[in-house]
Amino acid sequence: MRIIWPGTSSRKILKAQEKHMFGERQEVTDSLCKVIPLYISSAGQVIHEPTIYLLKKYSTSRMLNPTNSVRTYAEALKEWFVYCEGADRLWNDISIRALYSFRSYLGNSATKANRSASINLRLVVLRDFSKFLAEQSCCVDNSACIAASQAKKVLLNDYKRKTRTISGEVRSHLLGRLRGSNRLVFVWSLATGLRISSLLAITLSAIHELRGVAGFIIVPVKGGKALEVYVPLRLLNETLRYSELRRELNITIGAGGGATTNALFINAAGRPLTYQSYYVSFKRALKPHTGRVTPHQARATFAVNMKLRFDKYANTNNLDSIKLVQGLLGHANSTTTEIYLDDILPTTMEITTLLEEAADDLDI
Repeated sequence: MRIIWPGTSSRKILKAQEKHMFGERQEVTDSLCKVIPLYISSAGQVIHEPTIYLLKKYSTSRMLNPTNSVRTYAEALKEWFVYCEGADRLWNDISIRALYSFRSYLGNSATKANRSASINLRLVVLRDFSKFLAEQSCCVDNSACIAASQAKKVLLNDYKRKTRTISGEVRSHLLGRLRGSNRLVFVWSLATGLRISSLLAITLSAIHELRGVAGFIIVPVKGGKALEVYVPLRLLNETLRYSELRRELNITIGAGGGATTNALFINAAGRPLTYQSYYVSFKRALKPHTGRVTPHQARATFAVNMKLRFDKYANTNNLDSIKLVQGLLGHANSTTTEIYLDDILPTTMEITTLLEEAADDLDI
């Protein structure tokens, strides 16, 4: 079993297969060519159902970066097809028993160290795929597919490792080594707790709309949601200096290649900064420190820092500091919590004051 990704194989083969599946609907085939892979069995046959499934996931996704989500789903499905070929099992014969067998296969795999979270991800994708197959009447046994899609007990208990924060020493080291937009992204992650993907989606227009005054901006976050994020004055001033000097210089340098973008964070060529580029700069700046430190840990650092600050305030005001942090991180997933946060976050002066104090303590 192999996956043929766009750009890694013959364009003619891809186009021929797309026409076979979708006819002459050019707008569909063009989008398919860019992000959706093809599945080729060891016998050389094209398996169309997973490709159609992934196209559906991509077209209906509300994720910030659906391309990455589709790639994750595609790799998870590939493991199922590899397992089926090795076990001489029909790939569309999905049942609860098949899920348990697949789980055992993943746990005993010698080629990949699958943690419980990784195994559960593959099982969840397969359950969703079985539901899709049942809807399309493509299963060997549709009732078994439906039962498999609803099976929850097959998932492993996921004992998550404790998320580590970034120590004060390492934070100071990174602030001294990172440069330009990479440094400012790190500062933003410490001051707001936003994921790097969300930070890179912030526009220059959003910053200008604040008109030099600390306040809230709308930022797209994971799950296709939008989050109100408070920008402390010190962070805003640092950002405005960057936009007027370093960012403007990068745009000017990149203008020869037609560089123009509304993205706040850009690289030296005047193009939007990517996560991959930031990650490389982060790891390079981290040296010679050893140990596992990742960009995402800035989010955990913000959460721990703000909870400590909120504890005293929450206790005296009969509030829940964990829910306050939940709201700042965009983790509010229940109606009750969302209502709770709507009542206190945008209008409470003490909350924004604590955020301002936290930004001041970063010593940026």
